[in-house]
Amino acid sequence: MSDSSNDTKPPDTSTNDELRAGQVVEFVKLHLDTATCHNRFQEPLVFNVNGKQRPMLVLRRCSEMERGKKLYLVLPITSKGVDKRGKVRPGHVRLGNVIDKNKPSFVDCFVRRIPDNLVWRRRGKPVVRDVCDRMVFGYIIKCLTQDGLGQPTERIRDSIKKAICGC
Repeated sequence: MSDSSNDTKPPDTSTNDELRAGQVVEFVKLHLDTATCHNRFQEPLVFNVNGKQRPMLVLRRCSEMERGKKLYLVLPITSKGVDKRGKVRPGHVRLGNVIDKNKPSFVDCFVRRIPDNLVWRRRGKPVVRDVCDRMVFGYIIKCLTQDGLGQPTERIRDSIKKAICGC
């Protein structure tokens, strides 16, 4: 991280653009229902898919690669982490005001594996929005592994199994 006192500049991610645990990074969320194939009779198949940039909390980099791309374990960040009664939705943890400075943000504790080629880049560098506070990050990791009784919830346990398979 840069030691610069300028808070408006996103933190530097190192010379090799390696993402680190605790960074809030923009990834492209693909809308697979928009996929169109442009060369149906040639190999390899090439698809165009619409997507939108979304902030995600990086948990760690997977040790293995998929189709020649680095993989990251991430948690999506949303501002819709409360229900109609104002209670935090199950499987969500308050993160702070990351998306909008006037509105709380939450992580959805359903772990995803996302390849490096879906990192949103500006001028060739990953767009790093923020760095999660170490105490909050530790609490999120605890929530991933335990519910109130000290046991992982079934939904979170299943997402972790699916995400780390091959990592």
